[in-house]
Amino acid sequence: PFVASGMDIVDKILELAGVEKGDVVCDLGSGDGRIPIRAAQLFGVRARGIELDSKLVASSRAKAAELGVDKLVEFVEGDIREVDLSDCTVIVCFLLPEALEVVQDELCSWLGASRGRRLVCSYWGLRGLKETRKEEHGKYANETLYLYTQESLGSASGEGAASALMPAPAPAP
Repeated sequence: PFVASGMDIVDKILELAGVEKGDVVCDLGSGDGRIPIRAAQLFGVRARGIELDSKLVASSRAKAAELGVDKLVEFVEGDIREVDLSDCTVIVCFLLPEALEVVQDELCSWLGASRGRRLVCSYWGLRGLKETRKEEHGKYANETLYLYTQESLGSASGEGAASALMPAPAPAP
């Protein structure tokens, strides 16, 4: 189900992710497109929203055009498990725990593939991983944001935690 985050939370998400010029931001389950649109507005970065609901994709595209960021932002109608994320440097997701569990291995693999990548999850974190940073926001400090970086993978434990995805150290000469 689509539940919009307040714009204050959107700004906190982008701040926590450390978005900067040159990043490519991707929002998994982008709903009305506010996170990719805001990233383009504030930082001038390329951004992408992945959403299953065709009506939300259409309205997100229209909103991006209305705000003049349609050259920076794209919205893809599709399943988050079937999208190429290799060019992204920041991924944002506000997914239910069941959906996070389904994509956790892919997210950990993406995170471990390149230094500097950042993942921000809203409300629910990744099972078995220690976040790099955790913040409470919202009117009643009721929205938890979790930041994960490649270093988080070193804390992985348990089934599905993807600890095996950390690159092996180079052999000594």
